[in-house]
Amino acid sequence: MLNTFLSKTITFIYNKKISTFLKNYFQNIFILYFVVIFFLWNVDYILFEAKYLTAVVFLISFFAYTKNLNLLKSKKIISILLFLVIHFFLVIIQSKGNFFKDNFLHYSFTLISILTVILLYDQLKKNFITIIKYFMVIFNSFFIIFVSFYLFENGSFNVDCYNGIFSETEFIFNENSHFGLISSAVILYNTNIILENQNSKHKQFFLVNTLIFILISFLSISTSFLFIILSLSIIFLIINNSIKKKLFYFGMIVVSILFLNFKEQCNYRSIENIKQAAKTIDINFSDTEKKEEVDYQIKVPDQALSYKVFLKSIQIGVFTLPKNVFGVGINNYDQLFEKYREKQDIFGGEENFLNIEDASNNFSKIIGEFGIFGLILYFFLLIRLIKIDPSNSFQIFLITATLSQSLRGVGYFTAAFVILITSLYLNIYEKKSKKK
Repeated sequence: MLNTFLSKTITFIYNKKISTFLKNYFQNIFILYFVVIFFLWNVDYILFEAKYLTAVVFLISFFAYTKNLNLLKSKKIISILLFLVIHFFLVIIQSKGNFFKDNFLHYSFTLISILTVILLYDQLKKNFITIIKYFMVIFNSFFIIFVSFYLFENGSFNVDCYNGIFSETEFIFNENSHFGLISSAVILYNTNIILENQNSKHKQFFLVNTLIFILISFLSISTSFLFIILSLSIIFLIINNSIKKKLFYFGMIVVSILFLNFKEQCNYRSIENIKQAAKTIDINFSDTEKKEEVDYQIKVPDQALSYKVFLKSIQIGVFTLPKNVFGVGINNYDQLFEKYREKQDIFGGEENFLNIEDASNNFSKIIGEFGIFGLILYFFLLIRLIKIDPSNSFQIFLITATLSQSLRGVGYFTAAFVILITSLYLNIYEKKSKKK
């Protein structure tokens, strides 16, 4: 019945002339859209936020690639959309109808983002290396020019995990950690393309730009960037059989460890903080009948503010899961934050007033907003990471970017997290379909 309805809807909407026109004249617009939404989302565009481009692109792609809606005939894909609809009503019932308008807008934009990927997935995959090239040329060129003038004007270039070049100047990215959300994915994607010999055009140009980008990335480090590079390089070192790739990942591991050990702020914001927290974490869930109270404690010594913010998000988003099984709904983390930030709070500084909406990382945000379903998502991602095809560069980019934002995120839409997750899911589904 659903398939019949979809077929009739597609037949009614599809117009060959309009579709051909839009495909011909908006091809480069679609590529530019992905460059902006994946990589240049932190730029201040004054008149609009990059994430809102998705709504415009959805309308265009809806008529350009109408036939791609046939993907909704797959039970695995339609089930995701149905889940969001069901979860929306669960949240509305749970909140007794409060915030209906806000929830409706958030869930609607999530559905629009997912449908945009479904419509443009083939174009995204086919043109992804072109998208990467466009970004690298734009970024490398502007960065080199900017830094040349910046240093000429007596600016300082701090190579450490605190107050790096982006954090100091807010050039392109507001913080080094924001740059790290995409730089780790670009590095692992590009190097896999090179080592797998998957780039047939402008090889030397691609290689030189990749080397420049890697150099810039390690001159603009952040703790989350180093942690992602280190952890994924260890996994990829294990699952790859290629000697070349093993040597590369081993090199990434060594470089990351050196930074984490010998750069003062990197060491302080990672290894030392983890050591202190591991000694003091004490979690207990009360067996009393008062289910509103959660007995958990994380005794936090004098640590970096960003680390305290991260622990605060774990305290609120994750440790409250037994009292928040189904989550509070998309972009409602602030409600959870307000409810629990004063409960047995052992934090006493700025972390009580920072990242109230984005939780500073998408892992805590998803667990808080989707409850047990968020854990299922991360179990799925863990399985996919372990089973990843080492030759699938596109999937390597998607899962690296997804995990980067899980560790240090800025929400679902700002840095295209929903689009990344949907693309990864479609890529896995596509691979399985071909095997059948």
